[in-house]
Amino acid sequence: MTLNASFGYERGAFDFSETEVDPRDNGKLDWSLGVSASYKLFTFAVSYVDSNRDLNIGHAGVVASITAGF
Repeated sequence: MTLNASFGYERGAFDFSETEVDPRDNGKLDWSLGVSASYKLFTFAVSYVDSNRDLNIGHAGVVASITAGF
């Protein structure tokens, strides 16, 4: 079992700033926290992802995946 975490800062095309007047308002923080486990050929993972932006284009959520390696 593996614990995964990430924290990032973005300033550019995908920060979706609410105002372009004050450059200090630009930028976006995002983070995720998750866990993964492997069994034979499969890896099962689940993560919680969020950012400091509260816009109608995206919200916090849970991402789950199953992958197979061979």
